[in-house]
Amino acid sequence: MQTFQEKYKYNPYSQYSSELEAIISEKKYDEKIANLLRLSFPIMIEYYGHEYKDILFDVLKQVTIEIPQNEENIYDVVKRHTPANTEMKSKNTAVGISELKKSAGINYVFPIFSEENGIISLNGKHEIVSLLDSPNKPEMLATFVHELSHAFKSNKNSMRLIQNENGENILITRTGISTLQSKVYMQDGKIIIEDIDEKNIGLEEGINTYDENNIMNRILSIPINDIPESCREFRKSLTLPKGRSTYVSSGYRQETICADKLLNKCKLGQTIKQDQFMGTNNSEQIYNSVAKSPENSWENLNSKMDLLVKHTYERYKHALDFDWFEKNKAEIIENLQGIHDFLNECATNIENHKSFQSINNTFDQP
Repeated sequence: MQTFQEKYKYNPYSQYSSELEAIISEKKYDEKIANLLRLSFPIMIEYYGHEYKDILFDVLKQVTIEIPQNEENIYDVVKRHTPANTEMKSKNTAVGISELKKSAGINYVFPIFSEENGIISLNGKHEIVSLLDSPNKPEMLATFVHELSHAFKSNKNSMRLIQNENGENILITRTGISTLQSKVYMQDGKIIIEDIDEKNIGLEEGINTYDENNIMNRILSIPINDIPESCREFRKSLTLPKGRSTYVSSGYRQETICADKLLNKCKLGQTIKQDQFMGTNNSEQIYNSVAKSPENSWENLNSKMDLLVKHTYERYKHALDFDWFEKNKAEIIENLQGIHDFLNECATNIENHKSFQSINNTFDQP
């Protein structure tokens, strides 16, 4: 006989089932995508917080989720979804468009432009989450969680078109706390979107991977009987390698360690989450308010984190090139040590900063 607590215990899967199934039906998702959503989405609401529930559901209604078919890769998906009147170019970004051919997944936002009498206008956006099918089901689900999390953190105030001092059109796209600037212009009858600068991508990827790890481990900790019957078989396929009791992402390892320290030891977790979901910028103010020296600023921390993620991408490219690592090892180690020095200093200062809690609390509510 069930106890009162067992009968009425809270289960996020039953809490959000009807609304989630309505979206799955409306979007006509196949069973693979449906099961990815059934297994992860309710836990993501629990993890990120009920105060963001409406944002998460809004994103799910707006975004297109797909698994490439017929030997397509992620690059092919991006090209297929790119509006016919636009062309994407990469210049000074960590990952170029063509490098997506090797990617396991992506969250990509496409601006929708119109042009009349030489004037380019931003009319909206189209967003996709795409991931490759894989026999490694834990990695596949983790990729889905990672990319969908990017989408959740990029919904509010995500895209704007401005003119710089030279009269050029500049598109600013926000993903969490990171921003991408692109020059927008006409060429040969097409609207060209040329990426020219990005900031805070290293920290954003580290935080997103930290969240990915935590969400995956929450999913894996839930008893099979509490999982919806429709996706229990998929849940049973999420077996970790022998000898491992918890899921740890294989990507962005150092970035995740740094993010963990910033979120927890520097106690900026709630403020950064609000910045990611609402498009605010309060983390910079708080971080700078307790930094010991002008050198240890939010801007300088992120510059080092952006260099760290570029080193990560370069190491993937040169995985078997030991000469490359030996040539760049000193720079990699020095930059990483500088990040940890900054974060350790910030953590120490926050412990000794009597007014920090009152400062942080002013930014805790969305």
